Amino acid sequence: MGEYINRAKKNEKPKTVKALIAPHAGLYFSGPTAAWAYQYVTRPHNIERVFIFGPSHHKYFPGCSLTYMDQYMTPFGPLEVDIETVDKLKKE
Repeated sequence: MGEYINRAKKNEKPKTVKALIAPHAGLYFSGPTAAWAYQYVTRPHNIERVFIFGPSHHKYFPGCSLTYMDQYMTPFGPLEVDIETVDKLKKE
């Protein structure tokens, strides 16, 4: 992903990023497009919460499903899941 980010067209960095939407397909298919969005995520950062939304590719179900994982691997390294927030969402 780093190579794609280095090649992404650098635009003027916004003062704040409130949301970031990027494709979830494999890097070969969507890396350049995802990098355009990820170029605004830098270290250190002040990101408070990340929500990852994705479709089910294997099974239909009504509504939505919440993760049972406690960590996701991302292009930026491991991302800890906020279990407390997930538990609150499950109750709602």
